[in-house]
Amino acid sequence: MERPETNIVLMHVDGLAESAESFLQHLKADGILGGSFGPATVRFVTNYGVRSEEIDEVIDRVASRYAF
Repeated sequence: MERPETNIVLMHVDGLAESAESFLQHLKADGILGGSFGPATVRFVTNYGVRSEEIDEVIDRVASRYAF
């Protein structure tokens, strides 16, 4: 895996039966914050204080909730 060149992650949620805003509301209830970037795209931004283990945890929590 190559080192990322940005701290922005875009996730397309058009395959879900809900909008990006609804998806974000569910994540917020789980303590995960993001923003909508159009009707079917979610934007996440990390910073220097976010550890890779925390990113893995978010990925696992989203995947388990939506069974990707």
